[in-house]
Amino acid sequence: MTPLLNWLAGMSLSAGLVLLLIFCLRKPLARWLGAEYAYYLWLLVPLHVLGNLLLPKTIGVAPIDLPLTLIATPGTAVAQSAGSPTAVWLLSGMWIVGAAYCLARLLLELIALRRLVRQSRPATSDALSPTGPSDIPVGFSTAISTPVAAGWLKPLLLLPEDFTRRYSSEEQTLIVSHEKTHMQRRDNLCNLLARLIGCVFWFHPLFIVAQRCYRFDQEIACDALVLRQCHSHERQVYGHALVKSAVRRPAVAVVSPWQSRSTIKERIMTLNTHHKKPLRNLVAGALLAPVLVIGTLSLSTNVMADGNSTAPKGAIPITAITPYYPKSALKNGVEGRVTLEFTIASNGKAEDIEVLRSSPAGVFDKAAIKALSNSVFKPASGESGPKATRATFTYIFHLPPKKTSAENLGTIVTQPADPSTTK
Repeated sequence: MTPLLNWLAGMSLSAGLVLLLIFCLRKPLARWLGAEYAYYLWLLVPLHVLGNLLLPKTIGVAPIDLPLTLIATPGTAVAQSAGSPTAVWLLSGMWIVGAAYCLARLLLELIALRRLVRQSRPATSDALSPTGPSDIPVGFSTAISTPVAAGWLKPLLLLPEDFTRRYSSEEQTLIVSHEKTHMQRRDNLCNLLARLIGCVFWFHPLFIVAQRCYRFDQEIACDALVLRQCHSHERQVYGHALVKSAVRRPAVAVVSPWQSRSTIKERIMTLNTHHKKPLRNLVAGALLAPVLVIGTLSLSTNVMADGNSTAPKGAIPITAITPYYPKSALKNGVEGRVTLEFTIASNGKAEDIEVLRSSPAGVFDKAAIKALSNSVFKPASGESGPKATRATFTYIFHLPPKKTSAENLGTIVTQPADPSTTK
């Protein structure tokens, strides 16, 4: 499970940088180029994840070779854990439980949505206003209170039973146009993909915030596409339709509902900002897109994204054995250090041990080699699993500070003198 944790840690860092970039750019882009461009920014997240999985890791800075050290003092020849397998399995188990819970919730929502579609009744030709849809499948349902675009491969427009009574003819046309935009762009498929990525990174606070921001940008982008094809007076009609739906509860989370109570105010406030953009803004957007894509893929191919590198580096111990302190060195008050080079086998054992540096020469070599041969290290990860690599490890032999003469005095006990010995 260690490669999985390494990948999650690396992706949490690099994907977090991508999300921070989106958070910084989404509102300026919406004002400058249009709400659609702010929505398209979110494509950088799945692009980054896919690039990290498929592209070779060829870019990045290799870590510096820094041998790890272990200080040995007299009486400390015991096993020390520097990365306990128990902790690794505990973290892995926590991630699995969290991801399974998120997937279970998503599965329940998908089942509820399927039941919602099956229980709906098809709309007849005279059930809608004369301006109602004729080119998309439409159904009525008593289980919803707001129009929704349901389904992924063959989307279905579901309307509440009181749709024709609650909304005027103009409002119906605008609402249906909004939902048709969702269906044409396959926004429900994008929502499902976003939820799946969220299940993987359920522990990441930026992904939790990103889910809400993404859905808001999606709705604003649909509003913009619809209103740019409308007359100015229809903006007011559109706002009235939103207000009528503001008190209603939204539908299942994985679909594209007409309204969400938490965002209704901001959507109404942005209605007058959706205008056709000049050609120069569109050209600027076309030039900005490849820059963002290349930058995202650069993060995906960075070798630091998954924590793997072929460069030599210090060994990472799972269980490091502290060496015994040689009696001769202890008796003579000698301190020193030994740096060893060795091969970490695929099973984590130390093999082919060689002394690189020893000071003083030959005094601590035997103790260091014996301790290293009994230690266990984390093997490097290759494409086909763990692989053998060369590494370094340093033992420092250090004596505790000597006690001062005052500390060596101990406790002085006074007793009366023996009279027979006195003259």
